Amino acid sequence: MLDNHFPLINGKLDVREFGYKLLTTGDLDPVYHVVLHNKALEDKERRAWFYLAYWCFYDIGVAGYIADAANLDGYWTRFMTATENELKTPMGGRWPRASERRHFRGAKAIDAVKRYQATFINPKCLVEDLSVFNYSKGVLPYPTLKRRVTGHPQFGPWMAFKIGDMLERIDGVPVDFSGDDIFMFKDPTEGALKVWEESYKGYEDYKFADKQLRIDTVTYDLVKFFRDLEMKAPPSFDRPVGLQEVETILCKWKSYMKGHYHIGDDIRHNLKTIREWKDYSPIVCGFDQAVPAKWRPQR
Repeated sequence: MLDNHFPLINGKLDVREFGYKLLTTGDLDPVYHVVLHNKALEDKERRAWFYLAYWCFYDIGVAGYIADAANLDGYWTRFMTATENELKTPMGGRWPRASERRHFRGAKAIDAVKRYQATFINPKCLVEDLSVFNYSKGVLPYPTLKRRVTGHPQFGPWMAFKIGDMLERIDGVPVDFSGDDIFMFKDPTEGALKVWEESYKGYEDYKFADKQLRIDTVTYDLVKFFRDLEMKAPPSFDRPVGLQEVETILCKWKSYMKGHYHIGDDIRHNLKTIREWKDYSPIVCGFDQAVPAKWRPQR
């Protein structure tokens, strides 16, 4: 636990305590944990099938079901069925999309799936293409990855960040996020500026008049805070907490401050999705088996 608590902000947790709780509960991004520890996704080809479906729908139930297809023809058939959203899901009802992927629908989405299939045939080729890095330098610069991702239909800058984060955290692709534009997104930017407003009183001189300088100051101070606590980045815990974890913390903290998010919400959402889909998908059953005991409701 933290040695001491930070002052509440209008009855809400300070971003440092909030981030600490996200990291220690596993709620920073619980999907990463269940993907990494899912035995049904140890095969990299099958994992690539899951990735592409997840990146389009941002729902582990839909993505698991699609990736469970017996062969590539079946995979693309399931993918298109979910995209068209005319036939019902196996349990009835419409094929869900997370709010982050609400624009993946209609004619543009259908056309995008056709182009993915025509261009790559196998999603494994797409993931391999995105993951190529300079072996002499040992890293894949985030701007390079971003250009690759946004060159494909229905994938914008936010999805480029999420893809890079997943590939780095789960597959060990050496994506270098340092000093790049991961904080161009609205929610973490607003979160960083809110932290500045609440916690950096007395620094409002000309040196910090620039908005980007304020954002950079907050984010790098948070990185230092978590590193001083020797906290490691989930789910692999193989490096210190970095900028991409702070981006997620600020994004969720901003939502929390507005009453739209509470610690554990993502875990609860994904547990619900797993319960709904596990009877129809071995991959989703694998997610259920990968769920840590501490995430499950105590009886």
